[in-house]
Amino acid sequence: MKKIYSVIFVIMLAVFATTNAHQAGTEELITQADTTTTRQERDQIGIQRIELLKEKVDERTSKISDRKIDATERTIQLREKMEEKTERVEQKRTEARAKRTQVQEKRVKAIEAFLERTISRFEVATERIEGLANRVLARTSIMLENGVISQETKDQTETTLFTTKENLEIIKINLRSLVLEQAKESLDSENPKKSFASVKETLNRAKETIKSAHQDVVMVIANLKAGKAQDEQIENEN
Repeated sequence: MKKIYSVIFVIMLAVFATTNAHQAGTEELITQADTTTTRQERDQIGIQRIELLKEKVDERTSKISDRKIDATERTIQLREKMEEKTERVEQKRTEARAKRTQVQEKRVKAIEAFLERTISRFEVATERIEGLANRVLARTSIMLENGVISQETKDQTETTLFTTKENLEIIKINLRSLVLEQAKESLDSENPKKSFASVKETLNRAKETIKSAHQDVVMVIANLKAGKAQDEQIENEN
């Protein structure tokens, strides 16, 4: 009987040991399976993170590329605008230069016309005064022959009129060339208005010379008339 119990006890121990071993193996398998599953999940999560990071990098790279393209386009647009502005400014400058040139040409023509009128007027005046002086000189010779004036009066008259004619001759010879040359130099200078003062000065000197010559001839004629009247009065008294 005791042997039977002993055998049953041994069998039960063996069954219990086998059951425990089986449970331990099962738990180990479950643990290994859990471990494998957890590792796969981590790997999958890592892959997803890498892909997500890659997507973000690609997105950022794309944005940077788009920004570079936008910046390049803005630079090109800005450059085109600057070129257009430069062209407009240069066109305006060209138009302004052309306008100034036209104005300058008109001004030069107006000045040349003014000088031509002034010189012609002076030349006519010198011719008229010179002709009057020649007639007075011819008249003095007749007056001397007729005894109307003395030789001294004739000599004084001739001295005055010859000097007057010399001054007028200088104007006739030099005035036109001198004035036109000075005018050309003035118009070609950097400051035409300031340089033109020399032209005005030359014209003023010529004007004064012509005016003085006319006064001299008038004075001579007046003296001759006074001398003639005086001589006639003396003759009448005698």
